[in-house]
Amino acid sequence: MDLRTSILVQILGDTDAVFIPMRTWTRPGPPNRYFARRDYLKQGVPWRSHGADESERKQIQRALDRLAKAGKVTVFRPRRGKVLGVRLTDASDLATRRLVGLPGLAAAWWSCRKLARHSRTPAAYLTDLYVPERKLIGEWEPERYRQEAVIVEDMLLCALVRGWVDSNADSQGRVSYTLTEAGRTWLDATPEPVDDDLPVNAVDQEAREVYDDMVKAGLIRLDTATPADPRELGMIPLPVACEGLRLDGGELQPLTDDLKTTRNGAQDM
Repeated sequence: MDLRTSILVQILGDTDAVFIPMRTWTRPGPPNRYFARRDYLKQGVPWRSHGADESERKQIQRALDRLAKAGKVTVFRPRRGKVLGVRLTDASDLATRRLVGLPGLAAAWWSCRKLARHSRTPAAYLTDLYVPERKLIGEWEPERYRQEAVIVEDMLLCALVRGWVDSNADSQGRVSYTLTEAGRTWLDATPEPVDDDLPVNAVDQEAREVYDDMVKAGLIRLDTATPADPRELGMIPLPVACEGLRLDGGELQPLTDDLKTTRNGAQDM
């Protein structure tokens, strides 16, 4: 794996760590993820060269500049100073995902379509917006469930990074997904994918190992770094009992049988 490829894989790992659904609510994880997700479009993820010395850092910086010039990476330089943030372009994001063996837009499209089938617009209840992952996974014993949950996360990462889907969880770590307005627009405007975009034999194992390491390191930073604003609560967990919870602030009401039939890391669960 050459230097420029390793930079692309590093940025992808740092990015996905931000958008992988959060299952634990110990501070400072919630505010750090809130700030990272909020600021991603305007400043990407923090740039880290990982160079061992000044000479190596300059070499990595030159490689990053070439990637930016080639249109593979967007760099954020406040007032033309040093690079503080980076973000993969859409084409580069998809190519790097394929390289490390992750699903792309076709998997995201099918996953978003399933979210759309389980949600309702206009939404009257919280479960009209947030679809529990169990509806995407099915019923399994705990170990298999965790494996399936990671597969769902991987299939939705393209959509999560692009703001087409948002995720949240309750205090017990049970994740739910919601299709955003931008996601519905994309889904409606995009024809059904013809080909499966999962890689077959093209996975670069070295690149995959680097990606996994970057994701793990990114998750640790999000769970331990001092928040940009220590007063910020950040993300708020969903209620443990969402069924029948109205969005207009009204009292909890049991769902009718008709509504029941028509609506509807691996981390520790």
